[in-house]
Amino acid sequence: MKFKVRENSVLIPTMRQLEGRRAHKRVPDADACYVLSRPRGSQPRFGGRLALVPEADVDAYDYRSVIDFLKLEVTTAKAMAPKNLRAHLEAKGAPIGWVDPAPRPGESRARATRFVVMVNEPTPAKLKQTLEVMAALDTVDAYGRLMALEVSIDIYPKDREDETARMMMTDLLRRHAFPRESVWRRPDGWPRWEGLKEGETRSNESKQFLIGKTETELMQHLECGSFEARVPAPSNATTYFGSRDAPVAMVRIMDKVIDNQDPEAERREDLERRDCRSRIEVRLLGKALIDFMGEPHVDRLGQVDFQKRRST
Repeated sequence: MKFKVRENSVLIPTMRQLEGRRAHKRVPDADACYVLSRPRGSQPRFGGRLALVPEADVDAYDYRSVIDFLKLEVTTAKAMAPKNLRAHLEAKGAPIGWVDPAPRPGESRARATRFVVMVNEPTPAKLKQTLEVMAALDTVDAYGRLMALEVSIDIYPKDREDETARMMMTDLLRRHAFPRESVWRRPDGWPRWEGLKEGETRSNESKQFLIGKTETELMQHLECGSFEARVPAPSNATTYFGSRDAPVAMVRIMDKVIDNQDPEAERREDLERRDCRSRIEVRLLGKALIDFMGEPHVDRLGQVDFQKRRST
């Protein structure tokens, strides 16, 4: 990564990965500007040092937070295939998404009596309808217990057509919305970005570590030499912190330009430019979910103060 150093600032280029290729291209006019200034504080270790402060107008953006999805524990009186349970619930009017098996001992993923049912963008009305449908069925039990929760923050430029401003915000988030080390210091949770392999589709993405390998100490990879040697995460790649399945938070930062993605079917919906945005997603399950909201139950959702849960 090559920096442009001016008299009192540093410019860091914003790169974009070309569709279906490993090549990267600089985004014109989207360089991140950092102003050189004196560090705050009077500690001796700050003597003779300069701080890089991002020059960003956060008031030029609109912010929207949503519960992206939640997953409910559901049990059945007899073993069923996940696709049959989903079809059964949808036929009765439950506005649900994926149904995944959570087999008990002796059961298989093909047929089980315990499942995790996803509800996308769960409004109070949608969640109430889902639980009422399940309560009316003798073959299905749902107690309102949450198995997972994903909270998202969407950030739109006030000028919805300004792609450069959106890419600049995505890069700013990637550099500064860095979770606690306890979230990602594990073999499958190391900070990384995923983009397209050459000639491949989004169902088969390449993985690049942001700061070296898992067995290496973090600070050894924060030297200028290692930054110069590494390709920066492109603005249209997705950055991951944490494991997908571990009981800690998983954080994703992305330039949200597609929706309703189905990797198996290689299908996606390209968003209109005014609907594209920078996004932070925080997925919680297991102990991380309990730490976040206490008892993981739908009745607790209205009592959680999300504003006080800012740090992961």
